[in-house]
Amino acid sequence: MSRKWLPEEVVNLGLVIRQFGLVSKAATNHVCSLFLNFVFLMAGGIVGYMLSVSAQDKILDSLLSFCGIIIGFVITAMLFSGRNQSADKLGLEQAKVYALKTRYILVSQTQTLIAFLFCVGFSLFAIMCKNSNLSSVDSQLVFALAMGYFSLGVYRTIFLPFQIYDVHSFALDSLILEKEEQANLKAKNVMDGFKSIKRD
Repeated sequence: MSRKWLPEEVVNLGLVIRQFGLVSKAATNHVCSLFLNFVFLMAGGIVGYMLSVSAQDKILDSLLSFCGIIIGFVITAMLFSGRNQSADKLGLEQAKVYALKTRYILVSQTQTLIAFLFCVGFSLFAIMCKNSNLSSVDSQLVFALAMGYFSLGVYRTIFLPFQIYDVHSFALDSLILEKEEQANLKAKNVMDGFKSIKRD
């Protein structure tokens, strides 16, 4: 089926989502990861649904402020994780491992970003529902969804510092390995020089 009628960004979105699936399946215990995400989503939603209306009004503004800050942080972390000058010095096998590791971290960070974006969306929708008094929409349920995605986002944010460290630690280990290879090569050249002098 031809996709020429689809906008380019929609086609690219489908390709990226397909890559997300491949990267996630390559990871160990990806089903367990999905289950934990669901648990935190449901736990936050249940807590949000049980909160009183007065508490919801106070929390919504704080949710929007916090999400605005953390979204900027997550985007910066994603750009930071995807660029590493030390990666240029990796060998072929090391580069493959590094690429898979970085892709998985970027998938994880993308999920974190999407969780906070959904939190912002449902928070704004909850405010709109309350201010417009829409009887057809349960504002408490919308707020519960916002809290659920907030809980999921906070859970996933905990991993961000460790992911950034993991990427750079791998690159630094590879850099040390390259320096060791250079030192061994230099020592070998010196020894070859001594041998040639003795022959003369």
